[in-house]
Amino acid sequence: MDLISPLRPLGSICRLIVVVVMSLTVSPLAAQPSRANQDSISAAKKSPSPALTDELINTTFARLQTIWKEQESAVKTAAISFRSVRRAGRLLVENISRDEFRTRLSDVDLASKDDAFRDWMQSFTPPPYRKIPWVAKEFFLAGDRRRESSADTIQMVDGKFLICARKFIAPARQQIDLYPEGSALYTMRLTDFRFVPSPVLAKSVLEGRISAIRVHGKERQLSLLSKHKSGTSVELVIDESNGSLLELVVRDAKQNVSQETLQGGFRTDPKGVMYPAWHIRCDYRDNRLHYLDATVIDTATFNDPIPDDKFRVAAYSGDTIVDNGRGAGASMAERVSADIPDVQAASTAAP
Repeated sequence: MDLISPLRPLGSICRLIVVVVMSLTVSPLAAQPSRANQDSISAAKKSPSPALTDELINTTFARLQTIWKEQESAVKTAAISFRSVRRAGRLLVENISRDEFRTRLSDVDLASKDDAFRDWMQSFTPPPYRKIPWVAKEFFLAGDRRRESSADTIQMVDGKFLICARKFIAPARQQIDLYPEGSALYTMRLTDFRFVPSPVLAKSVLEGRISAIRVHGKERQLSLLSKHKSGTSVELVIDESNGSLLELVVRDAKQNVSQETLQGGFRTDPKGVMYPAWHIRCDYRDNRLHYLDATVIDTATFNDPIPDDKFRVAAYSGDTIVDNGRGAGASMAERVSADIPDVQAASTAAP
């Protein structure tokens, strides 16, 4: 069974980016750019290329600002089938350095081989746990409603409730937990599949508050680096031709990498929505891999109607519903005596 993800770093990364973008300007030599993503990772150490000309910066980032603004608001609905693996604690091989992780990533094509993702993840998994497979899942988005589901778990936000339904083999029943809005239990968002830079970033480059340099040896890649007064920094590596985000790297006050998001294998659907074939998030402690969350997208459709029943959870006789919204950590469990086709509607209607 898949591990329920904690409140993931992407939200904190987004907040850090906003702070950095709105506050400081950094010299392009303030820190060395990180290695480029899977399409262009190399073992060679990078160094900054000569600064881009003002004219080229103005042209490039005016164009990227338009692209990012369009892509940021391009998705109204989404239906995504994907495979996902999370590794941490005893499920993750110890003492894997960031350099070793990036080398392993450069050796595999996650976008095109069905077995590549499984075999690659197994290399990070200790032998006793290698039978734990990746999990095939679906994700649906429509407005403020989101649903993440696998064969035995549904996790959903519908604007009022956060619902987690878990199926059990013996007995063949499910437990449905209801949480109030604002619960810390994390449900995947579109940014877990497709992270698009904010147009504010381009505006900050145009205004000279963030410096842009070329990634050494990578003709189409630009590194955008900003450093907060606390000493932490955020670097984004982007493809200047289409604006896709290849890397987002967060460094601590000692300039050690603490978190990173990597994306690759970009595609564009018939409606013009650009998205990656794979998305990876990592946490590091003392330059060692501490948490790995990898997703490979198998199919994705955007801006098509999503049936309402995708955002309903049914309960059947014998199931258990646990209401966790009674404050002060209190909850109430109730065994279902008759089928309930829509748990949310029934809970809303209950006195």
